[in-house]
Parts: sequence; C-alpha cells; structure tokens
Amino acid sequence: MTVLSEESRKEYVGNGTLDTYVYTWQIYTKDDNKVYVAGVLKTVDIHYTVTGVLNPAGGNIIFTAGNIPANLASIVIYLDLPLTQGIDYKETDKFPAETHERGLDRLTKIVQQFRQVLNRIVKVPISSLLTNLQVPEGAGKLWGWNALGTAPALYNQIIDTGVITTKGDLIVGGNAGIPERKAIGTESQIPEVESGTLAYKDPSHFKLDDWGNPDDNTDLNVSTAKHGLCPKLPNDANKFLNGTGAFTNIPTIKMLATPVNKIHWTATATWADVDISADTGSDTARFAILMLSMRVHAANAGTTIYLGTLRKNGSDITSYLPRLELNNTYALDQVMYTGQSCMVFVELDAGEIFEVQFEKSGAVGVIDYFDIDLIGYIT
Repeated sequence: MTVLSEESRKEYVGNGTLDTYVYTWQIYTKDDNKVYVAGVLKTVDIHYTVTGVLNPAGGNIIFTAGNIPANLASIVIYLDLPLTQGIDYKETDKFPAETHERGLDRLTKIVQQFRQVLNRIVKVPISSLLTNLQVPEGAGKLWGWNALGTAPALYNQIIDTGVITTKGDLIVGGNAGIPERKAIGTESQIPEVESGTLAYKDPSHFKLDDWGNPDDNTDLNVSTAKHGLCPKLPNDANKFLNGTGAFTNIPTIKMLATPVNKIHWTATATWADVDISADTGSDTARFAILMLSMRVHAANAGTTIYLGTLRKNGSDITSYLPRLELNNTYALDQVMYTGQSCMVFVELDAGEIFEVQFEKSGAVGVIDYFDIDLIGYIT
C-alpha cells in the first residue's frame, strides 16, 4: 500500500448532539489516535470507541453516551503512532515486499505526525540565515532578540503580577533595575521627576514661570465666561485691557491748534447734522469739545427767548444736551446787544456726527450770529 494523503489531523466543532466524527488515515491499533474535546484528552473505550482499524481509508470516532461533545466545543483528532519498529527480517528468507511496504508506510505516517508537531512550535522563517539558536535560561526573566538580532537574550521582567496591587498603580525601575510599584497619587496631583524617580506633587508646587513658553493662541485668554490669562499685548502704549477681556484705546483729549467753525447761523433753522470726522484725521472721536457763542440785539420793546440746542444724532428730544439760552426783555425804543458763550462736550455717534438747532420765541430782536466752533475732541 502507498500513502497518498498527507492528512493526519482533523478538527471539528461539536453541536451538542452529533456523536460520530471521521478520521481519514490508516491506524494499526485503536490507540493510534489521540482525541481532545475542548482541550481535554479523552480515553478510548471510556469516552469514545474507534472503527476502521487497519482500514487504509480510516474510520470513525464514536463518542459514548454522556460524552457527546457540547455545542461549540472544539474536537481534535490526530494520528499519534508509537515510535517503534516491529518488523523483523530473517536471514536467507524471501524478501517480504508487503511487510517492507507496511514498514515504510508506518515511517511515513510518523513523519507526518511529527510535522503536525513542528508546525506548532516557534521557529525562525526558512529564509533566515540563523541556525543553532538556543533559548537562554533564567528564572524570572524574559527573553527576546539581542541588539544585533542574531540570538535570543535574557532581560529583566518588565512587569510582575505581584507589583501592581491597586487601580492606577505605575511600574517604575528601582535602583537595581528591578520593577517596583509606584502607587497612584491623590486627586489633582501631577507627576514629576524628583531625585531620579517619579513623584506626585500638588499643582501649587508648579510655578507658572517654570513651565515652557506658551503657544501663540487664545486658548487661555481671560473672558467674561471664564478665568484665564491676559491676552497677548498689542504693543501699543495707548491701549488698556477692558472689562470684556479686550484691549481698548485709552481716552485721549486732543485740542486743535486752530478752532474749526462748524456752524455760523444768522437765522433760525431746524435740526441739522454736524460732522466733525474731517477734523479728526485718522482718529475716531467719541466726544466733541465745542465752544458755543450767541449774540442778539433788539430795538423794540418785548420779550424774546433764543435757544441754541444740541443733541446726539437722532436722539429723542428728552435727550437734549445742555443748551445756550438768551432770555431778555427790552423796553420801548431801547436798543440792546446781548451775548453768551459756553463750552460743552457732545457724545458722538459712530459717524462722528451730532445735531444742532437754533430756536426763537417772541417777536423782538434780531440774531447777529450763533456759532459752534470745534476746539478739540476725545478719542
């Protein structure tokens, strides 16, 4: 007989009811197969029986009642011949071809079963140039490749089940290079290297100026929603950090070397815009500093009230700013000249505009002028 199949191992998965599993190689005794269920070696004639002894096509492993593999249990059947040779040739006898072939078949099967073993051991690839490798011995050690990658070497164990005892423990190297337990620190502590080992410190131990240079971003900027650090300085001596966490221009009073006349009225008028943006250059003014002047004269008896009134652009009449007022009573045929002046600060809108109006009540008197001069502004 020849050995045409290389198969010497079968693997199955039980379903809880099937009791018969096939093997496909020749055995010489019922003990020539080994049977494992869920990793446990079973015993012939107790846990299972065997059919097909001496049959070149193999036979069956039949599990006995009460020993049927459970659902999803792994089943492994493999050939495990004794490493013996039972053929004895007698001198001068005829050459027994069938007996000789049976011996060769048995040796072939032994080689096949050894290949099953060799396929399950750790070995270098067949393409490797390394030979005669030996695993070094050492209690409590790990082995791996040396720095050159030419041979296994021993190393101190990295971790030991007896070192870690509590959730959060760390493993650190001791003075002798032996792994040691580093217990977890307390709430909010920060790890730091101290005297050549790891130590946990309270956050107050770390001063801000001991850390590295910060990134140029806004992650830690102070804001109205959170505590934080000062934003990056704008490199402008005329700015300050306001209550919203932004840098704002410091208010500055700027006086004009030559006042600019913005209004010169000699008659009454309704509200009119006054724009000072052309007089502030590149500055954005928040307040205008104005000089108001008024002069009237009268030649007839009676009472006349003159009002020069300012307001923020578009504001309601209840928001009138302080105004210049002349209220005089004149005698018959009396000619009088009356004047008044004052300085006021006017809040401006975004376009640096405010409004002005001159009013008159009564019939006596003629206005000579009502002037508004810009003498300065506040940024």
